[in-house]
Amino acid sequence: MFNELKNLSKHSFVYMLGSVASRMVGFVMIPVYTRFLTPADYGVLELVSLTIDIVGMFAALGIHSAITRFYFDYKNQDDRNEVITTALISTLILASIPTSILIYRADLLSNLVFGAGQYSYYFQLLLLANFLDMVVMVPMTVLTIKEKSRTYVGFGLLRLALSLSLNIYFVVVLELGVVGILYSSLISIAVSTVLLTIVVMRKFRFRFSLTKAIKMLKFGLPLVIAALGTFVLNFADRYFLEHFGTLRMVGLYAVGYKFALGLSELLHRPFILMWNVFMFKIADRDDAKEMYARVMTYNSFVVIFLALGMAVLIKDVLRVIVAPDFTEAHKIVPLVLAGFYFYYMMPILDVGIMLTKKTYLRAINVITAALVNLALNYFLISRFDMMGAAAATFLSYSFLAILTLFVSGRVFKVNYEYFRLAKMYVTALLLFAVSKLFAFDSLVISISVKTALVLLFPLILHLFRFYDQKEKRKFGEFYRWCLGKVRGDSLNAQ
Repeated sequence: MFNELKNLSKHSFVYMLGSVASRMVGFVMIPVYTRFLTPADYGVLELVSLTIDIVGMFAALGIHSAITRFYFDYKNQDDRNEVITTALISTLILASIPTSILIYRADLLSNLVFGAGQYSYYFQLLLLANFLDMVVMVPMTVLTIKEKSRTYVGFGLLRLALSLSLNIYFVVVLELGVVGILYSSLISIAVSTVLLTIVVMRKFRFRFSLTKAIKMLKFGLPLVIAALGTFVLNFADRYFLEHFGTLRMVGLYAVGYKFALGLSELLHRPFILMWNVFMFKIADRDDAKEMYARVMTYNSFVVIFLALGMAVLIKDVLRVIVAPDFTEAHKIVPLVLAGFYFYYMMPILDVGIMLTKKTYLRAINVITAALVNLALNYFLISRFDMMGAAAATFLSYSFLAILTLFVSGRVFKVNYEYFRLAKMYVTALLLFAVSKLFAFDSLVISISVKTALVLLFPLILHLFRFYDQKEKRKFGEFYRWCLGKVRGDSLNAQ
């Protein structure tokens, strides 16, 4: 078991590097954005981006979500290749229609969101970038299926370098503001899409199967509904904040949320890339359910540990990174992270739904939680502003996790290690509560003390008898290996 989990961890780590490289430009550029954009500008950028994300969910009708599932349904390589080429052709056809229409009538989107047509050009630029992003998802999926993690990372680094360079040129040098960010996004995704499609797809014989396309659509369509529900859970609060507050409030909330969401780019997205392959590959094994439960525990350990660190240190980090006008954003991060833990565990809780292909159950679960979220947003944001939005996020994802655990368990029951999961969550909450007792004027002292407090997390779990004998033995082997490497390096230095 540990060998399979080690392989999953290894590839997830490599994909983490690629995901960070290709997706974290907006996060890395926060120090620049907060100095060259006002909170209101940042709010405009956030609302335009989120609106285009909604278009992207529906444009390809969930085709790319079905590639991995149907690829492993076939044993013949020709059929597997046909799944991929059918998905690419279907994406090009399906996504081009709504994209073209909305580019032509972008003024409708601008008026709908802002009550004025002045942001139509912003929508046009992002619509085109979004179309290219949907196309590149197919060759990126091929790389994950074939476990070409180094190639994946290589293209991620290329996109990162290009995006950062263009952002600095357009935003800092030319001072184009929001439109400069959009130019950078469009150019970098265009270059990445062309190169990656040529490199990955050049050896494929392009064939289209209407039968396979229909099967993938049937599988993917409920996931589109689920994706819309997830969007509501994550981002509907921005529209409520604009309605009950101001664009400045939207900008502040978006910056704080960006840090919490950064954990998704760092951990969740790379894990998903390998989990979607790993889950189906081991489904027929006798110990599959035990491995799913262990993945839940180990993934929770990593997520909770890092989320605790971010929650404890976020106020000090923002003092260093962002302009003074944005430091208030730290208030929402811990509560959003507490809810995001449940969001990060959803792919594992969903295992029964995915293995049985009953994706309509995921759609029902997420839409139900989204409706709960809308009600919470209305009542909490109108009274508590940003903190109301953060509370709505936490409560909604907690509800969704419980609902998914119940529904998925009815079709494929996995006995997760609930007591161990509770130990981690409670330990993290206690350490966070203790961190609030400290307040230092010195930034260096504050960061040092709080970091030491966070590092107590695995040690306190040891006191609570969290680790089993196999895990202790593996930790011992890892410690001896590290010690050997250090001694070896010391001897070589002499």
